[in-house]
Amino acid sequence: MDKLKKFWIFLTIFVVIDICLTTLLPVKFLVNFVFDDSCFYIKTAYNFSSGLGSTFDGINITNGYQPLWFMILAGVFSICLRFADSCSPQFLLRITIFIHFLLFYLTFYFTYKSFKLLFHTYAVKINLLLCTSLCITPIFIRNVGMEMPLTTLLFAIYLWIKSREIILNEDNHIFKIVLLILISLARIDFFFSFVPILILYE
Repeated sequence: MDKLKKFWIFLTIFVVIDICLTTLLPVKFLVNFVFDDSCFYIKTAYNFSSGLGSTFDGINITNGYQPLWFMILAGVFSICLRFADSCSPQFLLRITIFIHFLLFYLTFYFTYKSFKLLFHTYAVKINLLLCTSLCITPIFIRNVGMEMPLTTLLFAIYLWIKSREIILNEDNHIFKIVLLILISLARIDFFFSFVPILILYE
């Protein structure tokens, strides 16, 4: 079977499972895995998409968030508002959790592609161990709905591009520059920590 077909088949299966979990599980159960800052993201992004600006309470302006994750949530909520005059907090929470686990699947995919190039036989075992820990950790530390899965995905894509450079001798400088910009937007503090290290490594 074509590799791209496999990707879309597994993605479809995962999306169906993701939809079932985020729609069927009661909200009282889902909020157990959400931190206060996740609710701040959801409410502020919803207000922004509703035309109220970057505000949590509708009065005071705020910029206390990581911009890329905020923009993604605001964009998704804007699409939702095209089909409804308003969205309930419960619906917004379910959408956010859905996005969170979709990002996890994509992280799993790109890390698998990277490890398959770098480690061959042990790719599946290493990837399962790594990605299972990445999925379970935010659940136990109540970090669902935060920017961590997005940041992790961007690093996974960077690793995939770098592994293709090492093994296949590809030139992907433009993609890496774009990814470093996105990583900086996903976590502003990484602009002063991880990003300079990656640049020096290059």
